[in-house]
Amino acid sequence: MLHIRRSIYTKTLIRPLLSPKRRLFNTTPGSKNSKEKKLSPKVWLSQYLSDTNKGNKEGDEKPNKEDAFLSSLFTNSEWLQNKIESLDLPSVDDITVKMTEVYPEFASQVTHLKEGYQKMWDFLTMEEFRKLIEEVKNEGTDAELFPEINKDAFVRVGNDLSDEEKAYIKKRKEYQKRSFAKFIHENPDHIHENDIPVIGLASSGGGYRAMIGLSGYLNAIKKTGVMDTVMYFAGISGSCWTMAMYYHPLSRGHTEGLKNHLKSHVNRHWANVSNLVDTLTASPEDAKLLLQGAIRRYHQLNGNVSLVDVFGVLIGSSLLSRVDNDHITDRKKMYLSRQRELIDDGSEPMPIYSVVHHDCMQVNKEGEGEDNKERMDDVYQWFEFTPYDMGCDELGAWIPVWSFGRRFEHGKCQERTPEPSIEVLMGMFGSAFAASLINFYQEMRHFLPSTALQTMDDIIKRYEESMTYFHPISPATFANPFYKLYAPKDALEMSDINTSKNLSLMDAGMDNNIPFYPLLRDEREVDVILVVDLSADIQHAPHFDKAQSYIKRRGIRGWPEGAGWPKEPVEKDEDVYSLDTCNLFVTRSAVDPTEESIEHNHRNLSIVYLPYIKNKSYDPDFDPQKEAFCKTWNFVYTPEQVDQLIELGEYNWNENIDMIRDILRKAWVNKRDLRLKTLKA
Repeated sequence: MLHIRRSIYTKTLIRPLLSPKRRLFNTTPGSKNSKEKKLSPKVWLSQYLSDTNKGNKEGDEKPNKEDAFLSSLFTNSEWLQNKIESLDLPSVDDITVKMTEVYPEFASQVTHLKEGYQKMWDFLTMEEFRKLIEEVKNEGTDAELFPEINKDAFVRVGNDLSDEEKAYIKKRKEYQKRSFAKFIHENPDHIHENDIPVIGLASSGGGYRAMIGLSGYLNAIKKTGVMDTVMYFAGISGSCWTMAMYYHPLSRGHTEGLKNHLKSHVNRHWANVSNLVDTLTASPEDAKLLLQGAIRRYHQLNGNVSLVDVFGVLIGSSLLSRVDNDHITDRKKMYLSRQRELIDDGSEPMPIYSVVHHDCMQVNKEGEGEDNKERMDDVYQWFEFTPYDMGCDELGAWIPVWSFGRRFEHGKCQERTPEPSIEVLMGMFGSAFAASLINFYQEMRHFLPSTALQTMDDIIKRYEESMTYFHPISPATFANPFYKLYAPKDALEMSDINTSKNLSLMDAGMDNNIPFYPLLRDEREVDVILVVDLSADIQHAPHFDKAQSYIKRRGIRGWPEGAGWPKEPVEKDEDVYSLDTCNLFVTRSAVDPTEESIEHNHRNLSIVYLPYIKNKSYDPDFDPQKEAFCKTWNFVYTPEQVDQLIELGEYNWNENIDMIRDILRKAWVNKRDLRLKTLKA
């Protein structure tokens, strides 16, 4: 999850880009939407939108076109309408002051960003760009480039795995047999495919720190042979960017290549629009590859572009180009569905990219009081994207991933359009700046000066309910594939998804920064979850508590009791962590399978938790939780800093490889023994 970036984007970045008339909040004391008076979002929207369409009243000037364009990135009236009835917010100026105290250097970055947007605007008004738009529009009907436009798509109702995923599992198990035997030092002839534990790798968000740190773990996981034993690879936010590069032609699953690629691409800020424009103007073909996703989104949104789409273009151009000539790869590889070319033969884990939908209408239906507090976890619904499917376990509804973005009604697509490009999805996967206001504060409060905390806590507490529901920057919005879908799931009938033509999705770290949920689907039968946690404020983050709440609500059995960080640190010394670099949490049945576990079909789940923390054996002075350049809002790293992050991940994994081998061997023995006992029964 990109913790601090959210607060910076919402308050510090928007203000310099937009003129005073277009600020998200008018913070003048006594103003209509100041903290002294509640304001309906509909009223606020009408005032805001009218301001963006009017000239300056004082000089009666016409609106500046580029300001109007930028203003459109920061609002989505359709998404906000009918979500909540009233807002009661603190002064944005007060919050902004505190936030900028945390990261004063960002002011200079905003200046460069404004200059970059001016350069970008100049490019967008060139005749060449108009021609590019027309070319992209025409190519959208080319079945050779986009074979999916020859097919209709239908919603698959229920939670059975797709035929494609089932076929993948079969291939993967065949591939895994010798690899797993080799890793646990066992004769392959003694390994039955059904006894091989289903292993899921779950990696957290955390901006570029997570993206780079994960590549270190991946390199070690690959070299020790464990990657060949993993069935699923789930990620959130910054980890999704690593995954996108890992399965991309840039790397094709080669972690050494990924490491070198990162070194040459994180030395410039993703928001440096000048670099993007240089890439676009240098090669018309690359310009088309990078912008085709945003251009199609522009048409889908009836002439609008969201900030998430712009962010995706910037991230894509920053991470998916080649450093030797800055050219982008084959356009046919720029899509999530094409990643199946790397996994269909079973040679790589299946990637699962996670996002969430914030169902504000459901929050309002719950009412107030303790019952509402118990239901707060229900406001986020998890969606997953794989090379095969897109959908939601709680809804029991799925579509082929190549059909995402199409308009659907009653379970059938109403149009045949090309699949969204990977950079558009990368923007959505890492769109933490679309958080609610309460998320902003919760993620940045640990970095505030202690003298400011009490005052800020008091303010936030008074306005917590309103701030929980309000997103100053709209999430990514796509056509809703589940519009007017009848499904036998109460969640679908209760939520706004069944009645809304559009579906808003955002960074899954808004709910939980570790992607446990897609790996806990009963149909996937995961036995071991390897958790690489690269979050900030790692000892205090509620990831395991939220997982337990979800598991209780979903009736999932077998979650290890006491999993996660101790509620009270063992040591008061801030330099001492209460967990090690590798920790095991298991269900009792995973330690000692019994007849009872067979009879009641209990899940024998083992969680191997690998927090990204200081390792004194590697470097006693380096702690990624505290090092300034590791903060989540930093998007520029030197090659030396990249090496340090990668090497720590590699060291933390390699140091614990014998423990991990022992865990996987025990999981195999348990499954084997249970199978043999069942045969005898």
